[in-house]
This record gives sequence, C-alpha cells and structure tokens, in this order.
Amino acid sequence: MRSMTIITAAALVLAVNSCGDGAARMEGRDASPAASPTTASEIASTTEPEELAEAPADLPGGRIAFSRQMSGTDEIFVMNSDGTGEVQLTHDSARDLEPEWSPDGSKIAFSSNREGHFDIYVMDDDGENLQRLTNDSANDSVPKWSPDGKRIAFFSTRSPTFLWVMDADGGNPKAVLQEASDDPLCGGGGFPGGWSPDSRQLTFFIATVVGEETLGQICVVRLDGSGLKVLATDPPGLDVESTWSHDGTMIAFRSTRDAGNSDVYVMNADGSNQTRLTSHPATDSEPSFSADDRWLVFHSSRNALNLSLYAIRVDATGLFRLTHTSANDNTPTWSPR
Repeated sequence: MRSMTIITAAALVLAVNSCGDGAARMEGRDASPAASPTTASEIASTTEPEELAEAPADLPGGRIAFSRQMSGTDEIFVMNSDGTGEVQLTHDSARDLEPEWSPDGSKIAFSSNREGHFDIYVMDDDGENLQRLTNDSANDSVPKWSPDGKRIAFFSTRSPTFLWVMDADGGNPKAVLQEASDDPLCGGGGFPGGWSPDSRQLTFFIATVVGEETLGQICVVRLDGSGLKVLATDPPGLDVESTWSHDGTMIAFRSTRDAGNSDVYVMNADGSNQTRLTSHPATDSEPSFSADDRWLVFHSSRNALNLSLYAIRVDATGLFRLTHTSANDNTPTWSPR
C-alpha cells in the first residue's frame, strides 16, 4: 500500500502555479494504485489562439459567476458574459468558493468555510436569502446542480466515498459509490464535474499524490453507483476538472499531459477525440460551457501572478480576456440562460 493524499478542489485551482495560498489538503484513505486504463488515442493539438482586443460579436449572453480572492478572503461575484457589470454577492471574512448556477439561473450554490469547515450554501442570484445546505463535521465542497434542478452533487470527506448527491434543499445526502474500489483509481469517487442532460449520470475527477507523482483521471458513473468508467487518464500528469456540455455531447477538462503544461481540452462524452484548446505556459483551468455549448469560460495565470477569466470558442478560436484586476479570479461558471 502506498499513501495517497486527495487534493482539494480549491488546491487544484492553484496547485500548478504559485498564485494565492490555496486550500488545505484533505487526507484520503490508503489504497493500492490502480492499473492505468487505456487512454483515448484521438488527441489533437492546437497552437495558442490569438487574444482578441474586443469582445467578439458572437459571444453568448448570460452571466458568469466566479470567486475572487482578495487579501486572504474569497468572495462570490457575477458579471455579464463580456466582463462588464460586476456585482459582489457575498461579503464575509471566510472563503466563498466554487459558485454553481441552478438550472433556471435564479440561484447560486457555493462552498464556504464561514462556520469553520467547508459546507454547501445556496443564495438567490442577487446574493439574498442565504441558506446552509450541509452541516457535517466533514468538508463538503464543489456543488454541481442537476439539470432537472432536483439534486446537487458535491465532494465530501465523510465516509464511505468522496462523491455525494443530495436533494436541492440539502436533504437525503447519499454517497454515490457505497464501497471504494482500487480499480479504477477513481473507484472511491471524487470531485463532481457535471451531470448528463438526463440527470442520471455524473462525470467526476480525482487528483491524488502517490509517492512523488500527482495522478488525475476523469470518470463517469450512474447515480446508483453502476456503470463506472474511466474517460481520460494520463499518469503521471493530471486529467481533471471535467464538466459536461448542456447537450451531453462534450466534456471539457484540464490536462497537464503536454510536458506538464496545464491547458484546457475538450473531448466527446465517450472519451474520444480529446482536443487541446489552449497552449500557454501558464495555468489554464476550470472550464465551463456557455448555455449554447459553443464557448467556454476558464481562468488563467497568464497575466503575471494573478488569475484572470477568459472565454474561448470550443473550436479553439476567439480567445478573449474578461477580467482585468490584480486579484485572483477563479472557478467561473456560465449561467444556463
């Protein structure tokens, strides 16, 4: 047995660069490393797209929620999809992270340690009517709302496994995988990345430190724990931060498979046709689809030491910078409408 440390989602945001202080790592169970599944062979590569000076005319509408790190605290903001009209929604000395829109765009779920450990909260899209959904001694984070609006998937350090689902009001929390397995590596669950359009499957990712290597792979599983399948794995690098397109045909993710460079990729929902969208020496991370699935928003450390938000088409064109502050803007999500 080799000790495996599970990396928190907040730590993954900042792990490949020196921006910010990151979040504390959550300790996982000991497990034997799994054999490496076959990686999809259809991998395309692009050159770094040209950054546009102005918002392209076909940039979709809607709003983008994100977390901004300022002076040791993190707050939730929303803005228009072109980067205008910023509004701060939370005002707390704690860390408010990982905003997630409800399917109708009226609410935002997020994780916060304002009560000492990380729990899932929800508020209206204007920051009003804050409600705490989880209240456990474990750490709960990375909320992901199901397309039918009935459930929220989340990561938890409570037993028996890491991938959990609860009702949208916080009731009936349940581990998706009732028993951890070592084959594949993500048999213990991990960070939810997104739901299939029928709200019956979840894509998720897990990042672990095994010895001196950091491994990451992307899996999909049904809500009853059946049908577990590895979609992308590239040890000793990372394939992480997976998110499903609204039409169910694509999954966007981050990978360090190219010489350790952290870039945004897309692939078909079955793991085929893995295509690199960005090619920059900085960290490009946390992609999220627009409502029409033609664009992605992501954060990047390509501007000195701070994280900024960018948009890019899924065909690797139209790169456009959305935020221009000295703070760390991260974990963006595009509203569903």
